[in-house]
Amino acid sequence: MALPSALLTLIAGFFLGLRGFLSYAGEASEAAVRATDGVGASLGVSVLSLFAFVLLTPLGWLASYLFASGLLRIFLFVTGDIGGDPLISAADGVLHRRGTRQRLARSAADRERWEGPEVPDVVRSGVDVGWWDVPFVVVSSRLKPGWEKGVTVVTPAGWFQLGAPEDRHLPEGLRALYPLQPMAAAEVLRRSVSYDHPALSGPAVEDPGAMREAKH
Repeated sequence: MALPSALLTLIAGFFLGLRGFLSYAGEASEAAVRATDGVGASLGVSVLSLFAFVLLTPLGWLASYLFASGLLRIFLFVTGDIGGDPLISAADGVLHRRGTRQRLARSAADRERWEGPEVPDVVRSGVDVGWWDVPFVVVSSRLKPGWEKGVTVVTPAGWFQLGAPEDRHLPEGLRALYPLQPMAAAEVLRRSVSYDHPALSGPAVEDPGAMREAKH
């Protein structure tokens, strides 16, 4: 339907513009003849009438837009990039971005309300929260930017690899849980974050120098 729609838009713009221009040029010519009593002036006005019609009349604007829009959409179709009406697409994009921002703002406000007041992190054992194979879990009242699965968490007690974070509703509110697994000494670091928490303890890395320099 993209090509027929573009063709109809192009044809509508052409015939609307042609009809409007002929009417506009006729009126302009008659006015010139009445004002000058000369045919030469009428011909001159007719040549300029096209530009005046396109640039100075609402009907000319509409016809020009429809014609240009149809021509652009045909070009996009031929090149394999199917697009809609530019004005409608632009308006839809603006509304979509505004709606996305509003949804994100509402989501952030809802999450903050569920989280309650911001409080310091708590480090618990994995068994305490039902993760039997995880030695430590960081329980945070706020999401931690950059703390994604696979990231290395560098602490004074050792280096840990972050598992998949999980949101959980606890009695004190919504909390983000970050599971920490000890890393092998020879494992390569690609992304890392530093984290210092007094309650964190566990086996230190035997040879941190064997790891490559962390890349942030």
